[in-house]
Amino acid sequence: MKQKIGPGDIDSISRRLIFIITMLLIVMMAARTPMDSDVWWHLRSGQVTVESGKPLTMDVFSYTRENQDWVNHSWLAQVLLFGANQFGSYTGLALWVVVLAVVSLTLVYLQLKGAAWWRSLLVILAAVAIAPVWSPRPQMISLAFLAGLSWLTKKWREGELRGLWTLPILFLIWSNFHGGYSLGFLLLVGFLVGQVVDHFLGNKVQVLPWQELKVILIWSIMAFLAVAINPNGVKMWTIPFETVGVDSLQQYIQEWASPDFHDPTQQPILVLIFLLIGSLGLSGLRVSAVEWLTCGGFLLLALMSRRNIAPFALISLPLISVHGWAVLEAG
Repeated sequence: MKQKIGPGDIDSISRRLIFIITMLLIVMMAARTPMDSDVWWHLRSGQVTVESGKPLTMDVFSYTRENQDWVNHSWLAQVLLFGANQFGSYTGLALWVVVLAVVSLTLVYLQLKGAAWWRSLLVILAAVAIAPVWSPRPQMISLAFLAGLSWLTKKWREGELRGLWTLPILFLIWSNFHGGYSLGFLLLVGFLVGQVVDHFLGNKVQVLPWQELKVILIWSIMAFLAVAINPNGVKMWTIPFETVGVDSLQQYIQEWASPDFHDPTQQPILVLIFLLIGSLGLSGLRVSAVEWLTCGGFLLLALMSRRNIAPFALISLPLISVHGWAVLEAG
């Protein structure tokens, strides 16, 4: 006897089909020949680490600083990049980008609200905004970790606090892959400070009890301490500030400069900004301090540096989806 397919089954199948098509489009956008100039010294660093059997923590490439200490915050990612190149040459490096792009945007997709077509549209828009920074570099891992942490904080706000003990493990791994772990702490600070502000403002929606916030704070401190479990030791705590403080980065390296909105490849971020402002203004829904602080903070970073456009897109998309869908439903 044949089983009948009901409307609910058809809706479920259509949602899955839209998700699969969306991810296939992401794969097509992310699969490319590695063209970033930074790829080659990352590959060479990974090779030296593998051949020597220990992380590369001194400069062996430059003439003026030969054998000087080097805080190589991406040493483990370099090993994986070297392995991908050894395994499949350009194809292996392209696969690196594809996998991390799909993982990042899948974790964001899971946080979105609204119909499948709406979530798909937003993810594709975010992909267009992020695509210029997709390359076989360690920062791709930071985007995946940031998306994962954003998903975790969403679960916390919904009252699901199981697995908090994994937070130090997450940051231990993240800090050995890339110095972008600092983005994770910016998100945690925005979450915790926002929760405190929401308490004082009397916002009762998705506000956690003080005791639960205390537990999250304790595990966040443990995560900060775990960052030092690294070949670079406690120097990993200061490397984000030291990197940002290098004036030549903003002056001579494009990805550290502010966005140039005359460049068509950087204009999709404007669409995201307009969607964020427009949906917040028209939805009629209350915006929590957590949402203001996290989205506002990452927007400020994106306007200061092009390399932060991708983190802003990942963090802002869930908020755009909620308020934008409310506007569409009201219309």
